[in-house]
Parts: sequence; structure tokens; C-alpha cells
Amino acid sequence: MTESKIILRLSSLLDNERRILFKERGWPYPDLETVKAQDKICKEWWKEFNSDNKIINKISELTGVVLPYPIEAYVIGKGLAYSMSTPLIMQIFKRDDTAITRNDFIELIVHEVIHRFVGDTQMNPQTEPYWDFVREKYKNESRKTQNHIMVYAVLIKILGEFNKPSLDLIPERIEKYPDYKKAFEIAEKEEADAVIEEFKNHQKQ
Repeated sequence: MTESKIILRLSSLLDNERRILFKERGWPYPDLETVKAQDKICKEWWKEFNSDNKIINKISELTGVVLPYPIEAYVIGKGLAYSMSTPLIMQIFKRDDTAITRNDFIELIVHEVIHRFVGDTQMNPQTEPYWDFVREKYKNESRKTQNHIMVYAVLIKILGEFNKPSLDLIPERIEKYPDYKKAFEIAEKEEADAVIEEFKNHQKQ
């Protein structure tokens, strides 16, 4: 079986574009050497946390999805929005200019990676029936909430097993974001295992 992989890369081009943009707007942005130093730290965190590719393999096991390609995660200092999954961009400094913590980094990268396993219907067309099911079952919820129910279900399982401090951070982190908060509450209320089973049961065979 093909093994899914994540490759972390510092994107000097994207990072420099953000640095110029922030400077034009009078906003603080860490210098390149500071970003490089934090990038090195984050890569060590990920290497240790994902030793033997155990986290990626666990996500694949839980979802039944194997990515047909390596995921490149582009690291930058800061951005105008938050980290994102497609393309996978990881910001390693917070808006207040402090470096991201280990527990924050672990939660964020696993969150974004899960999106690529469960939400990339172009590369994983077998998942399309699940999303039709979700749109109907949760039709009274926002699209963002719908898109995050399965993500949080898998996140609860991964962090609950491998890094509970990161899991414990989620409620506080999403308190100001009602769509994310509702998705997390649904994943907890309906139980992560049950949500994941629905995902598996609604894939094309």
C-alpha cells in the first residue's frame, strides 16, 4: 500500500511576499533569520510527533483514505488569514508576533492535513458521496461547519491518543468562531467514532 507523506518546506518566496506586504501596511513581521530558526524548531517538533510516519498513517487508517501524492506544507512567518489546507500553508508566528507553541503547531498542522484526506474530492473522488450526505444531514448548518465536522472527529481521535494538551486547547481557540465551535460540538456530541464511521460508509466502493 502506498504510504501518504507530508513534506514541510520553508517557502522563501511566499514568506518574503508576506514580509513586503506587512511592511507596506506598517505591520510587524519577523525577519528571515528568525523565521528560519522557528521553521527548524517546527520541523523538529513534527519529526518527533510524526516519528515513523505514525500520525499520517493513523489518519489514513481512520479515514480509509490514502493520498496518491506527497503533501508539501509551505511554511511562512505570518499571513493575512490563518493557516490553510489547499495549498497547505503553515504560519509559524502569531498575530502578536510571538512564535507558535508546540501544542498550537501540532493542532494546526494535523487539522490542515486532515482536510486534505477528507475534503480533497478532486484527488479522492471516492469521498464525494459523503459530502452529499453531509450537505443534506446538516443542511441547517453553515458550509464551514459542515466542512469541519469530520475534521474535528479525526482530530479528536488523533490528539486524544497522541497529544492531549493540543486537544485541550481547541475549545478556547475556537470560542470566537461559531462555525468551528459548532462543528467541534457536533463531533463531540455525535461521538468521533460514529462520525468517522459515517464517512467510511458514504464513500464510493
